[in-house]
Amino acid sequence: LPWAADTECFLIATQNCRGWGQGGDGLTVSSGVNRSEFTFRSGVFQGFPRTARHGATRLRPSEWNELSMVLSETLASYWINGMLVASCKLEPGEVPAAELYLGLTSYSTAYRVRGFDISRDPAVLQRVCTLEEMRQLGVFKEKVVTCTAEVDESKSEVCISCANLAGEHLVKFQALQAYMPLQSFRRLLMEELKLTRHHDVRLVLQDGTL
Repeated sequence: LPWAADTECFLIATQNCRGWGQGGDGLTVSSGVNRSEFTFRSGVFQGFPRTARHGATRLRPSEWNELSMVLSETLASYWINGMLVASCKLEPGEVPAAELYLGLTSYSTAYRVRGFDISRDPAVLQRVCTLEEMRQLGVFKEKVVTCTAEVDESKSEVCISCANLAGEHLVKFQALQAYMPLQSFRRLLMEELKLTRHHDVRLVLQDGTL
């Protein structure tokens, strides 16, 4: 909650938890009531990462605002009140470490904070991470499904039986199109098993191919 007409609020990702003028290593994103010229800064306001500006949104004075950032070791983006402000490609050292403290900081003005949260939501992380990177980070709940197919060539249809790794039956699909795209089948399977975007469905075929 920015009280004054010159209030500035900063999200920060840091390892040493030091501030401005104290040798701080944090990557910050800027938001202000009366200014919008700054976006990403490294080393607690010392450096300027290579940034693509998308908008010049400012904070609403004397109102609750939302400031959010998505961050990986190489990419970052941030939003003010749901509006994308800037994205940047980070060079080595601009993110101080792989494990960071995340929070908020100030330069000279006070403000109030509520509802601070950290998420590993794949729908957000996909803006800065590849699917393989998210798998390596352990973002998803892995669901391995073995698939056995019976093909009716006369009708160009296929029947697919699905089981878990223990061999327990999960679901059976009758009369699917033989040339259904894999992604379409994956979506159908996720709907049937009531899986969400937080699941990484890995299909194992009859010949053991993953």
